Amino acid sequence: MQIEQPRTRWGTLIGISLALLALAIVPFVLFQSKVPLPTYEVQNFVGKVEVYSSQDAAWRSANRGDTLRAGDKIRTSDGGEIDIRVPDLFRLRVKENTEAEVSRPKLLERSLRYRLHILRGNLLGSTQKQFEGQQLDVSTPVLVAAVRGTSFQIEVRPEVEESAVRVLQGSATVQSIRARKSVVVRALEMTKVKGGEAPIAPVRVSWKEWNNLKEAYELIQKSVAQEARQLDLSKHAGSLFQYVFDHGTFFTPNFGHADREFIKDESTGKVHLEVQYDVFPAGSFVGMYMKTRDLDIAKFQAIEFQVRGDPEEGYPDSFKIEFKSGGGIVRAFVPRDYKEKWTTFKFPLRFTRSTLLSEITFVFANEKVGSNKKGSLHIQDVNLEPLAVPLQPAPAKPAAQAQTVSSPKATPAAGTNQES
Repeated sequence: MQIEQPRTRWGTLIGISLALLALAIVPFVLFQSKVPLPTYEVQNFVGKVEVYSSQDAAWRSANRGDTLRAGDKIRTSDGGEIDIRVPDLFRLRVKENTEAEVSRPKLLERSLRYRLHILRGNLLGSTQKQFEGQQLDVSTPVLVAAVRGTSFQIEVRPEVEESAVRVLQGSATVQSIRARKSVVVRALEMTKVKGGEAPIAPVRVSWKEWNNLKEAYELIQKSVAQEARQLDLSKHAGSLFQYVFDHGTFFTPNFGHADREFIKDESTGKVHLEVQYDVFPAGSFVGMYMKTRDLDIAKFQAIEFQVRGDPEEGYPDSFKIEFKSGGGIVRAFVPRDYKEKWTTFKFPLRFTRSTLLSEITFVFANEKVGSNKKGSLHIQDVNLEPLAVPLQPAPAKPAAQAQTVSSPKATPAAGTNQES
């Protein structure tokens, strides 16, 4: 009697495994083809800067307008630096003696994510307002920093296996690659990772670190179209802005920074003003100016507005509002005691004679803002309240009796927060 030997099933099992693997790969290949690869544009550069094309497998001198894609590299020498950007999203400045690479997408990545790897040197970066919802991950040999709405600096020292992340504004989540532990670094803070260790607890940046970090402010830019949009939006932030024909910020780059933006809430249609300040150095002051035209403040009895502090960025204990006429301050108010919810302020004006304002400023001073040397305030509904009875012009004197009388400085109303 002949006994049939059992047939081996190894071939069948291998065939099934290969078929399943193929079925898993096909959708991935089809899906990956729909995910655009991130690209960066060379905006400008100085000194010796070279770029490596992964497509040509060769180094060459950088050119303005070059496009960098996944796998391409940048290296700078002494005195060389280069600005690269993704228009309307963010700008990066690769400093001297730095080597960086545009990282490739990870396996099964489902959405566009911007990645950059720093092998050595120093990188500054700043995201724009439109970056909200996007992702930028900057890695080094020992860490990964996920930046969101951030101005930052990353320093890599490969000789000691150490990398540092410093944040100027916004926040960044920093994770150690080997320790798999992370910390959140906020404005004016820094952390570092050495070797396979976890990130140190964030600490406040020093004066020297801030002095290097502040260069990231230079990367924040608004186009002409964006500025025109800001002027248009401001007209919906209160009746005061019907008299404002120009607005902006003032600061000394080595001693602080200020920025402003009018923001429309799409759900309510309401527009509010956000003013950001940085008065980290002692003795510094910064602010926002509003140039006015045909604004006779004597025709109004009060100014009213709402203020709230930014809980994430922090906010000042107080700030100063200055009314200016002919280059001099004719009235000043100091709002304080506001919180993270909208607080209404109303200051009486009580000018007794016609006074044309040329400018109104919001001022933030290192000595007055309290512990939050950097922060953000939100202001809305800035309205001027007209006099119940219009101011009547004084009767003209006869020519023979006319004489020049100096205009006295207006005095503040009783009970008003005022500071000269």
